[in-house]
Amino acid sequence: PAIHHLQPDDPQLATEWEWDDVPEVSVMIVDDVAHAVEQCNRFSPHFVASLVSQDSAEHDRFYRSVDAPFVGDGFTRWVDGQFALLQPELGLSNWQGGRLFGRGGVLSGDSVYTVRLRATVDDADLHR
Repeated sequence: PAIHHLQPDDPQLATEWEWDDVPEVSVMIVDDVAHAVEQCNRFSPHFVASLVSQDSAEHDRFYRSVDAPFVGDGFTRWVDGQFALLQPELGLSNWQGGRLFGRGGVLSGDSVYTVRLRATVDDADLHR
């Protein structure tokens, strides 16, 4: 795996890594959740966000302020139509910044609407 430790406001935070050969992740240490949300809203593709914390009030603030349709408290690989929605996935409504429906999300075959989902991972052994 390749880990990129970045400083705040580094444009490399916007890099979407391809996991074809080597898993890659960007990591940034921040002072608080508000700073993390600001960086996420500024640099991310606005698709998925996850906060690892045991503070439920912090999770509520994170969910209210982060601009992502899929918000969780663990791994983010659950975010696809087949796994998260138990439906075939047709595509992503925010692919390449298109934002067809005003907010990113999974497009499935049964609806033209995207929804905002919040996942809580209770099973640490759950794998995608």
